[in-house]
Amino acid sequence: MIKFVQDLPKDPAMNGEDSNPVLKKIHDVMVDLGLSLIASKSSLLNDLKTLMTNPGSIETMFLPTMPQSSYFDVMNIIKLQMPGYQQRAPKSYVCPNGHPYFIGDCTNPVATNIRCPDCRQPIGGVKEGTLQPGNRAEEITESSQAGYKLGLPGPSVPERELSRLSVCVQRFFLHLIFYMRVNNCGDVARCLKKTTAEECHQHLQNHLLRDLKNFSDLFGKSFDNVFLLLHQIMKKIRTDQTNQVGGATLSTLNGRKLWESEFHRLYLAEYFTNADQHIDDARKMYLEFEQQNEFMRLVYEMQEDEEETEVNEEEITSWDERFLWRYRIHITTDHLKQHLEGSVSTENAEGVVLKTILNVPHLQTVKKLPEILFLQNTLIQKYRQKVDIKDMDEINMADYLRENDIPSVRNAFQTYISVWNMV
Repeated sequence: MIKFVQDLPKDPAMNGEDSNPVLKKIHDVMVDLGLSLIASKSSLLNDLKTLMTNPGSIETMFLPTMPQSSYFDVMNIIKLQMPGYQQRAPKSYVCPNGHPYFIGDCTNPVATNIRCPDCRQPIGGVKEGTLQPGNRAEEITESSQAGYKLGLPGPSVPERELSRLSVCVQRFFLHLIFYMRVNNCGDVARCLKKTTAEECHQHLQNHLLRDLKNFSDLFGKSFDNVFLLLHQIMKKIRTDQTNQVGGATLSTLNGRKLWESEFHRLYLAEYFTNADQHIDDARKMYLEFEQQNEFMRLVYEMQEDEEETEVNEEEITSWDERFLWRYRIHITTDHLKQHLEGSVSTENAEGVVLKTILNVPHLQTVKKLPEILFLQNTLIQKYRQKVDIKDMDEINMADYLRENDIPSVRNAFQTYISVWNMV
C-alpha cells in the first residue's frame, strides 16, 4: 500500500501547492479509489486491480464504457433474418475510411454507384468481383473492440445497458486508474496514442474534468456534493465482499456488458437513488472530523438543531431556511432522467417508456424537426420526378441556395447543418 502511494504521479497541477482546487479534489478521489480497490475483497473488481497493477493489459481488455462497433449486433440480426445463413453468410467489407458494410446473396461487389452512408465514399464494385478503389474485404473480429476507444472528451451518451449517469462514473474511475500509472508505464501512453507523459496528463485531465462536469450536470449536484458522493461510493467498494457473477469479466464483449451492469447494480444504483441521504451522511462524517467547526457547519448548511427538526406539514417553512433550499432541485429533463433511472418502481410501468425517450442522445434536437422537415419537403417539391437518381451526386445545396435565395430555406439549411454536426 505504501508503494502504491509512492508510485502515484507527482503532477503539480493536481497535487502541488498552487494546484487547481478541482484537480486537487480529483487527486484525492484517485488516492481513495486506489486504496479502496486494494482493500476490497470483491472478485468483480479483480479486473480493475489488474489494470492498476499491470497497465499492459489495457490493450487486450474490453474496457468499461468504451463504444463498440455495431457490426456484431448487425451480424446477429442477419443470422436471425437470413434463411440458410450458415451455408450462405453475407460477406463484410469496409470503405476507404474503415466503415463496414455487408453484401448478401452472391456476396460479390456487383452493384455500382453506391456510397457509404457515413462518409459518402464509393463502395461496392466497379464490375462483378472487382471492388471500388480503397475498399477491401475485412472480417471485424471481437478482439478489435478491446482497448481504449475515446478521442476528445465530449457529452456522455448511453452505452449498451448503461445510462448516461452510470457511464460518467464508470468512465471517471477508468480514467483515474490510467492516471495512477501514467508516469510508470509506456503502455498507457501507447494506448492513449500519446508520445509523452505530459500529453497523457493533459488528455486524462481533460477527460476527468469532462466526466465530472457531465456527472454534475446530469445529477443536478454541485462539484462539492459530487465529490462527497464519490467518496461514499469508495466506502462501499472498500467494504464489499461480493463474488462476481459468472462471466462478468472484461475479457469478452458479452462479459463486459455483464460486468458493467453488475458494477452499476452493486456500487452505483443505491447512491443514484438515495443521493441526498448519502451526501448528508458524508457531510456529517466530515464535520465530525472537523470537530464541529462552526464555520464548516455554516458552509455545509448543517443547522444546530437539525437532528431534532421535525417537518410539520401544516406549518409554512420560511423561504430563507437553509434546510429548505438545500433540497431544492431544479426541474430539468436531466434530473427527470436521473430520477427515473434510480426508480425501481418504473421498471414495469410507464416509466420504461419515459426512460427510453429521455435517454435518446441529443433529445433537444427534436425541437428542430419542423425546420428540417420543411427543408426536406422543399427539396422534394423541387426535384421529385425531375432528376434521375444517378445524377443526384452532381447536385449540391450551394447550387440550390444560389438559385433559390429564400431566407426561410437558408435558415432551415443552417438548422439542418447544426443538428448534423451535433449528432
